[in-house]
Amino acid sequence: MVAASNLTNATNAATATVTQNNYPASALVNVQLGTYPANPGIAPQSRFVTPAVGAANAARITLNTQTPLYFARYLTGKSSYR
Repeated sequence: MVAASNLTNATNAATATVTQNNYPASALVNVQLGTYPANPGIAPQSRFVTPAVGAANAARITLNTQTPLYFARYLTGKSSYR
């Protein structure tokens, strides 16, 4: 939301939000600017369009984090989920 509210500085806004939420800045993988029409006639997964058609009005942020597994490790055989 912060990146979308500050599209001219979306990467810095997203990075600041990631680190303020106790994730490393390296968790931020990608920031894409695009357009998002709030049109219920378009399938949700098809609404974000990049590159932007006209002026950008939305941002899509991709993070990559690793989460430790405690009880699930007995089911999955793994100690973390990525």
